[in-house]
Amino acid sequence: MSVIVDVVMFYLGCVIAYEDYKHKEIWNYQIFFLFITILLSAWIQDRMFNFLYGGLIASVINLLIFCGAFLFYKSEQYGFGDVLIHICIGGYLGPNYYLNYYAITSIIMGLIAICILLIKKTKN
Repeated sequence: MSVIVDVVMFYLGCVIAYEDYKHKEIWNYQIFFLFITILLSAWIQDRMFNFLYGGLIASVINLLIFCGAFLFYKSEQYGFGDVLIHICIGGYLGPNYYLNYYAITSIIMGLIAICILLIKKTKN
């Protein structure tokens, strides 16, 4: 049963990523189905505490980023759908793995951004 839930979660994640890329928005019903699927996975695997605590940590971190980006740019650059997606990811991974995931992806994205800036600088 757990494998089926994982496959459904992967499919929903791919659908959300495609819709976000194609239309630049994330639909609430997709996030709702992803959240329910992750909740079902946590319930099957008896990981409800990790689900709740990971979602809480993800929500605090991403709401701070959402508010900070909105105050800095005066418009929505980091959408609330992104916050909801991270809450789902935090619920799925749990608190410890979510913090590791967030740190690693931040470092990788920072390195990619530095490479892009260096490439643009050498072209000018």
